[in-house]
Amino acid sequence: MKTETKICKKCGEERPLFRFKKDDAYAGGYRPVCYECLNARAKELKAVRDSMAERKIISKGISINGGKTHMEFPEEPEFMKNKYWTVTKTDYRRPLKGL
Repeated sequence: MKTETKICKKCGEERPLFRFKKDDAYAGGYRPVCYECLNARAKELKAVRDSMAERKIISKGISINGGKTHMEFPEEPEFMKNKYWTVTKTDYRRPLKGL
């Protein structure tokens, strides 16, 4: 029994068809890149995403405690404590007169 093979476009090695992902979008019914190359690329992309996430965490001041992330917000500015946009909190809470 003859095993069908295909050459990987990424690494250039000839491998059996079961080493390639099935995909009807391609002419031969299989993707042109073998599983090993797909997995290697996925690991590279994950490392890049993880480093980008780590930089984002550091730049935004997020602390990581026990696997949970907590945003460290600075104290609210004084003008934000007293106003909802242009209306003070007391004006906002006061019922409308004459309605």
